[in-house]
Amino acid sequence: MVFKKLAVVAALSAALNVSPVFAEYSNAPLTDAEVTKYEEAMVYINETYTMGKERPYNNRNLNLIQNTIVGYNSDRLNYKDSVHERYVGVAKIAPYYTGMYTVNSMNGYSIYFSPDIIDFCNQLDSTGLVPLGESYMRDMTRYSVYNSSQLAFLVAHEMGHGYNNDFREVVEEMGLNADIRRLTEKDVNTWTKDDTEVLKKIFSNREASIKSEYRADMTALDFVSRQGVYSGAGGAMMFFHRYGNYEAKNQDLVIDNGANAHPKTSVRMERVKQYVISRSNGRVHPNDDGTFTFDGQLVSPPRLYDAESIDRAYYAAAQLAEAVHYGGYIDIVNLNNETYGNQYASDAKLAIAVCDDDAKNRQNFIAVDRVGIDAKRAETLLRKKDSPKNDEEKYFMQMIKIVNKVTTK
Repeated sequence: MVFKKLAVVAALSAALNVSPVFAEYSNAPLTDAEVTKYEEAMVYINETYTMGKERPYNNRNLNLIQNTIVGYNSDRLNYKDSVHERYVGVAKIAPYYTGMYTVNSMNGYSIYFSPDIIDFCNQLDSTGLVPLGESYMRDMTRYSVYNSSQLAFLVAHEMGHGYNNDFREVVEEMGLNADIRRLTEKDVNTWTKDDTEVLKKIFSNREASIKSEYRADMTALDFVSRQGVYSGAGGAMMFFHRYGNYEAKNQDLVIDNGANAHPKTSVRMERVKQYVISRSNGRVHPNDDGTFTFDGQLVSPPRLYDAESIDRAYYAAAQLAEAVHYGGYIDIVNLNNETYGNQYASDAKLAIAVCDDDAKNRQNFIAVDRVGIDAKRAETLLRKKDSPKNDEEKYFMQMIKIVNKVTTK
């Protein structure tokens, strides 16, 4: 998910105009060491040749998200594994203010989130009606699982580029191995404008780029689906929904452009919706108005503290689809327990969950949604000692009935 991938390279190339002297280099497949040298050079450029005002952030939330994803995919992802095909870089906040909504993956070797994209994902409003501004989650120490699911999707998407070896595949398809090999043997400070033209060829290869973006989207959903905290498909739908709104109003934010070809946001959104529908065997259908249907029954989640109803509906629909896919046992998780301290929306009290074993084993569970009622009130409602008094309690009871239909006994 690279929105302005060439911006950092352009800053360097504009200052370097020396004509290169090309030597003969082999077009044989790149070695792991050569790919790593290229990635390290790109990281160096990002951290050295970008200018602008720094903005304060820490990486706590990004690190927590990535560590969670890696932990549940330890058979495929390993920070310390020397085999490049399985290597995953570290996600971090870019050390500069770009004024652009950027995620730059370096083929998964090192993942940079611009401060702007962090703020974009952390907006409470998903309709595009509230102007972008300073996020109330600037220090990233309090956060909503709904907003964090967007970041989880983006992190996993970039990890997917590295995992799928997209860079190596495109370079080999285009016959640019010799050019990349030449670059890796030069000091990055001596790269010329002509050198960077090689990179532009790679990034502007429309057919290859679109194929790799679609594949990284699906890889991300696969990575995130293995854990039950964040919602990969829910986060993707949240992000594509709100990004589509901003594209319509700001042409300079359109992802699909010639310099850095990506699929159209609307098409990517539709593919994720189809993933949810397929994952649920056709039982869950997400809508774009803050609702979804289950077995044809309309569900309208009310706004919950730090989630708009639209974001919440995407999250619940996607997580419900995962519950249908995996099956399990219904459980009500008390989020006041310290064990779940990093896994809930800031004012939610409980989570409706589906466990892979029974209520005594909560190691692996899918949180279908968080709810803003406490355990005592939930027990009263479940035992039918009282009727729901507000929209949140009605939603809770409706979701309990739905989850009961998809779990095994």
